[in-house]
Amino acid sequence: MLFSSLTFLLGFLPCVLLVYFLAPKAAKNTVLFAFEDIGKGWAFFRTMFGGAAFCDTAALYRLVSYLPLLLFCALAATPLGAKLYRKCNGRCAEGLMTAVAPHLDQKILLEEAKARGLCTVDVFDILSEHRDEYIYYKTDHHFTSLGAYYCYAAWMQAQGRTVQPLSAWQSQVLCDTFRGTTYNKVNDPFAAYDTITAYYKTLTHTVSYNGGNYVTDSIYERKYLSGKDPYAAFLNSNQSTTVVSGGGEGKLLILKDSYANCFAQFVVDGYAETHLIDLRFFRGSVSDYVAQNGITQVLYNIPNFASDTSIR
Repeated sequence: MLFSSLTFLLGFLPCVLLVYFLAPKAAKNTVLFAFEDIGKGWAFFRTMFGGAAFCDTAALYRLVSYLPLLLFCALAATPLGAKLYRKCNGRCAEGLMTAVAPHLDQKILLEEAKARGLCTVDVFDILSEHRDEYIYYKTDHHFTSLGAYYCYAAWMQAQGRTVQPLSAWQSQVLCDTFRGTTYNKVNDPFAAYDTITAYYKTLTHTVSYNGGNYVTDSIYERKYLSGKDPYAAFLNSNQSTTVVSGGGEGKLLILKDSYANCFAQFVVDGYAETHLIDLRFFRGSVSDYVAQNGITQVLYNIPNFASDTSIR
């Protein structure tokens, strides 16, 4: 990862600090945004042309070879990575978005994963079918609970399991004044608000974060709903490890990023335990964790391929 490398510490960071210090006060925010984009661009070209994505796929394959598990990739598709664009004035925005925001085509990663013998879930078709529905927030990069449900449906179908209709879950609006990551960069005062909706079969679950450092009785942390990031209400934002008790059988491990926080609400009642590991913060061995916790199934979220270097 760029932000944990010597290149970042000894090269990129000093340059940012120097330019920021020398820039006039009015331009300091512009400097920060510019270097943020440079950092993201570096990660993109590392993935596209440096072979990083294929190295990460190979790491997943090695993990599968260690574990007698069924592993599915591609929990979530980002709007750019999946090329899910709405029509704009009768024309597709794909050309414009590809030009101004180059992004790794996640179908390429899926094909590479399939070629290496990994079990995969293609969520692109189902999301494309519902692209004109409210499957992504207007002011945030995450998918909505509806988008998460469609990914859940594709995952269940790939396993040959029955997909329950969305009506099988009760719903509750958590927040109808949500403005997310995109809004926070643009700060358009006229931007429409988004709505965050929870879906659940059972509201009460024993949830343990980071090895028991914090234990609660719900997957929804409502304290965030009145703050700057209401999306963090799903599974208490991003934690290194999370364990949710359920009423089903088996133990599912999701190797996740923040997309899975919303997705998990549809799976937690189907397993005895749902474990989530965020590899951005987890410093242990995944294979050791699986053995120690009796994990029976693993699900990996493919958008992390551009940055994960700790799959082992």
